[in-house]
Amino acid sequence: MPAVNRFSRVDARSGKSGPVLSVPVAHPDDPYAIWTLAAFDGERVLLSERSGDGCGSRLYGYKLADLTAGRTLNTPARLAQGYARLMGCGHYAPYPEADFAPDGPLLIRDGNRLDWWTVRE
Repeated sequence: MPAVNRFSRVDARSGKSGPVLSVPVAHPDDPYAIWTLAAFDGERVLLSERSGDGCGSRLYGYKLADLTAGRTLNTPARLAQGYARLMGCGHYAPYPEADFAPDGPLLIRDGNRLDWWTVRE
């Protein structure tokens, strides 16, 4: 049975949790694969599926989700898989950094390249 990561938005004042977003690991044959939070704008979240065993690591790709609704969003294929790479143990590759700009676009810095993503539902 594949691992499932669960995310929810919690109101810091009340302690109440919003809807739970359950995201199954897309690579269940990798025992170290896990979805982690890469960027958050208050409603939307960019999740990254990563793996690592202490020697090296792997980035499989990204997935967009809406934490307010507790559901995944359509993620363009290039965003979902276009940043995949193997790092460590003799395989150097820059690890992308992601954040949402205040005016909405998703920004991903990949080495010396900056990608601007305008994602619409």
